[in-house]
Amino acid sequence: MDPFIGTFAVDDNVNTMKLTPRTDAGASWGTAMGTGWTAELLVYKAGVSTLYTTLTGSWETAAELACLFTIGTVTLLAPTGGKTSQDYEALLRLTKVSSEFTGGPAGDARSKYKFTVTDVEP
Repeated sequence: MDPFIGTFAVDDNVNTMKLTPRTDAGASWGTAMGTGWTAELLVYKAGVSTLYTTLTGSWETAAELACLFTIGTVTLLAPTGGKTSQDYEALLRLTKVSSEFTGGPAGDARSKYKFTVTDVEP
């Protein structure tokens, strides 16, 4: 899977990030692992190892095949310091009772998803 997810505009709540987690065998998450998982996005500023923020997601359907994260309404992700865009990296964390999976596009915590947030304000 390509690690670059896309570019999202601040104040555009229509922009939704969609991640489709799969098992090592390539099966859809909800199909292989069952339902009842909580989806979170661990967000880091690009090139920085310290966690910047955590976003809680929702599932596209009850079958838990794809996680959805609304990015545009998260003002914390807006570029600052006169920049017009900010690059981020992220890991997907899925938790259920005492079970946890954290991974990126390669299915492990060493690779991270990448996305950019732009400022649409004049």
